[in-house]
Amino acid sequence: MHKFKCSLCENDKQKIVYDSGRFKVVRCLSCGLGLLLPQPSEKSLDNFYSRDYCKKDSDSFGYKN
Repeated sequence: MHKFKCSLCENDKQKIVYDSGRFKVVRCLSCGLGLLLPQPSEKSLDNFYSRDYCKKDSDSFGYKN
């Protein structure tokens, strides 16, 4: 498994909490921060989240206030 240094507490000990085969969610054993591995690229995030994703008046998926 890819080891990472926690960006919050700098601990390098983690536990896999979910494994889809393609992605893993790991949790820092010191502070509890969760991380998706491998990290998605900026381009893949742009493709997933549209400009209107978090707009209040959007009819598409996302947060609605």
